[in-house]
Amino acid sequence: MRVVFIGRQNFANHCFANWIAQRHELCAYFRADMNRYTAAYQMQWFKKRIRRRGLIRALDEIAYQLYYSAFKFKKDQELLSQAFEAYFGRAAFDPPPGVPYYEFEDLNSPEAVQTLKDLKPDLVFASCVTQYFKKPYMEIPRLGTVLYHEGLTPEYKGLHTAFWALYNGEKHRIGYTLLQLDDKIDHGQPLAQGVGKLNPNHVHYFAYAGHKTLMDGLPDVEKALAALEQGQQPRVHREHGPAKMYSYPGLSDQIRCWLRTSGSQKQATAR
Repeated sequence: MRVVFIGRQNFANHCFANWIAQRHELCAYFRADMNRYTAAYQMQWFKKRIRRRGLIRALDEIAYQLYYSAFKFKKDQELLSQAFEAYFGRAAFDPPPGVPYYEFEDLNSPEAVQTLKDLKPDLVFASCVTQYFKKPYMEIPRLGTVLYHEGLTPEYKGLHTAFWALYNGEKHRIGYTLLQLDDKIDHGQPLAQGVGKLNPNHVHYFAYAGHKTLMDGLPDVEKALAALEQGQQPRVHREHGPAKMYSYPGLSDQIRCWLRTSGSQKQATAR
C-alpha cells in the first residue's frame, strides 16, 4: 500500500513514519506546520485568539504556555523520549531514509494537491497536525485520509485532549482514535480506538500522555490498516458520550485542574 505521511518534523512523528515504512510503501512525507514556532506565526496566532476568544482568554492561554515551557516542557520531553526509544529504538528518531520530503505552508494549496495527485497514494496517514484537510484528501487517495488523533472521539476532539481528560477527572479516558476523515474537523468513522497504558504518576505531563497513548494504539492501527488494504472497513463498536471540541488550555484551567485533583485526593484520604 502506497502511503503519504503528514506530520510535523519531530522525533515522535519520525517514529510513526518509520513504523509505517516498515509495513507499507512510504512514498512521501509532507512536513506540516513548519512555521509554527516562528515569531511571526506566534504573533499571528495571538491576534487570531484575541479575535476568536477575546483578549483576556488569549492572555490566559499565553500564560499557560509560559508556565508549561518553564516548569513542564523539559520533563515532558524526557518522559516522551524515553518511552519512544524503548518502543521504537533510537534510530527511528531520524526521518525515514530514502523518502522524499515536501513542505507546504498550506497543505490545501494547489501545489500540495497537485503533488498528492502526482504521487498517486492509496492512503494518506496524518498525525498531530493542526491544519484542516479539504475534500481532495478524501478523494485523491484510493482509501482516503486517516488521522491518528490523540483522544477518544467524539468526546475528545480538538487540541490537548490529554489535558482536558485530566481536567474532567477522566484520566482513564486518555485515548487514541484512528479516524477515516470526512469534511469536518476531527470527524469521521473511527477505525481503531482505545486508551493508553500510562504511569499514573506521569499523566499530568500531557505531551507524554497523549503521544504515549498513540504509541500504545499502534497494534490496533496495524490491524485497521491491514483491513483497509484488503478492502474491508473496520469499525469500532462502543457506547460514546456527547461530542465535544476542545482548544488551547489557559493557566486558569490548569489552576482549576490542580484544585479538583487536590480535592479528589482529600476525599479519597478521608474515606
